[in-house]
Parts: sequence; structure tokens; C-alpha cells
Amino acid sequence: MRQFHYNVSLPQPIVKIASIVFPPPSFRTLDCPIAFESHSKPAPFSEDPEAVLEREQCDYTQRFTFKAAKAGRCTRRIRVYADGIYDLFHQGHSRQLMQAKNIFPNVYLIVGVCSDELTYSKKGRTVMTDEERYEAVRHCRYVDEIVRDAPWELDDDFINKHKIDFVAHDEIPYENDSGDDIYATLKARGMFAATERTEGVSTSDIVARIVRDYDIYVRRNLARGYSAKELNVSFLNEKKFRLQNKMEELKDKSKKVMENIGEKRFDMIQKWEEKSRDFIDAFLLLFGREGRLVSFEIVYAVIYQFFISDIPLSSLGFFLYFAVTHLEREQGKAYASVFPSIEPPERRKPFEQ
Repeated sequence: MRQFHYNVSLPQPIVKIASIVFPPPSFRTLDCPIAFESHSKPAPFSEDPEAVLEREQCDYTQRFTFKAAKAGRCTRRIRVYADGIYDLFHQGHSRQLMQAKNIFPNVYLIVGVCSDELTYSKKGRTVMTDEERYEAVRHCRYVDEIVRDAPWELDDDFINKHKIDFVAHDEIPYENDSGDDIYATLKARGMFAATERTEGVSTSDIVARIVRDYDIYVRRNLARGYSAKELNVSFLNEKKFRLQNKMEELKDKSKKVMENIGEKRFDMIQKWEEKSRDFIDAFLLLFGREGRLVSFEIVYAVIYQFFISDIPLSSLGFFLYFAVTHLEREQGKAYASVFPSIEPPERRKPFEQ
């Protein structure tokens, strides 16, 4: 469905130019158009001019209860803050930010991301650097502003500086070094907005999958051109992984070859069922009643039939066997001595796949 974009000014108290998406005329009703905000660039950092202007225009002297904000009875945008590490940014993170963005009708979502130094001291090493995590979060469609080097615990100075109305996080207690819930004070003040965790997905789960299938991922990256040094793999392990890759390649190629052979063999049998009678009759023309060759012209004719029949010449042995069997049945075993070296297929060693 095509979309028509118009730039319009939103009414006060929201001072912002937004991109509004209208449905095409054929889909409009009396209640349309339905406006959706379309982001065309990543969210600004808290020190960027755009974020600073938004913060300065916010009248923080007007405070709202959770109930009033939920009912939409507010004269300005509600500034909601969510924080985290957001390592290996995944759908669980996105869903949490989506919930924070939609807690109230008119939310300006600020997301704080902790630095590497703070995260290492509190929780442990991350896969992505802090700069990579900042960039990952600021490109999420629900985020309006990013706070770099966010604090582990929020104090009044930080809340007042960023003019935060509510803090969004899941309700599970998050303990500090003293064993207290770091969001307990905010909950008591009515500034906490609960979100739900996405079950079955977390950064720890993703890391566990990588550790579990370590060999597979190392072999994959070696095959893609990474060096053993880049992957922190020893010389012997590198050789082992490369040998395993070669073995997998040979296995795949062998499997494809066997599949092709199986298909061709099936096709050959079908063609023999269709044309074997014609070939046997033509073959019998080579011999008279006494089993002697009648004419080399007929020999040429039989060979020509093989060339125009799309049946591989390697199957000639099968053809001769069928012909000799026919001679045995129709004219006696004496005629079978014409080709004494032909061994019936059932006595041959079966083809190993």
C-alpha cells in the first residue's frame, strides 16, 4: 500500500515538526487520517542541541500523578526514563522499550546506557563496547533520547537534570551492593512504571548459545576468512577446525553426487521399462533362428537407437542381459552362450551409497 507523507505542525503544547503518514484516499474514512510518527534519523544524545531544546521547553514545575498521566490529562509530554546495558541488543530489549514508550498516551522516552567501565565493575564483561551499545539503542524506533554513561542508581540530581517524570523497568527487585532494590525509592514516590520481561530471550541466553556451539562458529568464521589470531585460536585447533571444514565439504559433495546418481538411476529404469521391448526386438534381429549374426546393418541400427534414446551407453550391459534372458526363454539356453561373459545384475556386488 502506498503512503502519502505530509509535514505538518502539531498543536501546542507539543512544539515539534513531525512527519505524518496518511493512508491513500481510497482507504480513508470519516475518522481518517490516522497519524503515525515516522523517524528518519537516530535519536539524539542528551547533550545534542535537539535534546537540549526539548528539555528546556519542558515545564518541569508541572508534575503529574501516574493516574493523570495514564488518563492523558497532561499539558506536556511525559518524560519516561529507562536504563540498562543493552548488550547484543535483541527483541527483548526492543519490547521493553516499546512498553515504556506506550505506558502513557504522550511519552518522550529517554534511555540511559551504562558505560563499559561501570558495567565491568558491577556486572561483568560485555560483548559489545559502550559506543556500539549506544548506537544500537539510539536506532531503535521507540527511543527519543540517549543518555551516555548512565548511572547504576538514580539520585535526585540526575532525575531533576533530565526532568524525568517516571522510570520504567520490570518489577523484579534489582539489588545494589547493600542488597536493597535500587528502584525502591522511586516505587515509594509513585515514579515507577512497570514493564514486563520477554521470556525465553536474554543476552545471557545468546552468549550461552555461542559458548555451546563454539566449534561451529569458529569453523564458520575460519571458512569466511578470519585468521586464527583474530579468533584467539591455537595453531593446532586451527588445523583441526580447518580439517573438519574440509570433511564437511566432502560429505556435502558426496551426498549431492549420491543423490544425483540415485535420480539418474531411477530415470534410467523408467526409460528401460518404456523402451526395453523395442531394444530386445531390435537385438533379436541381429541373429537368425540358429543364433548367427544376420547383418552388420542391423548392428549399426541397434547402436544408433542407443545414441538417440537418451539412455547412457554405460547401461548397455543391462540391455544385453535382458536380451540374453529373452533368448534363454524363447530359444533355449544354447543361444545364451553367444554372450557367456555377461553376469546378471543380481549377482553383482550392490552399489554402496
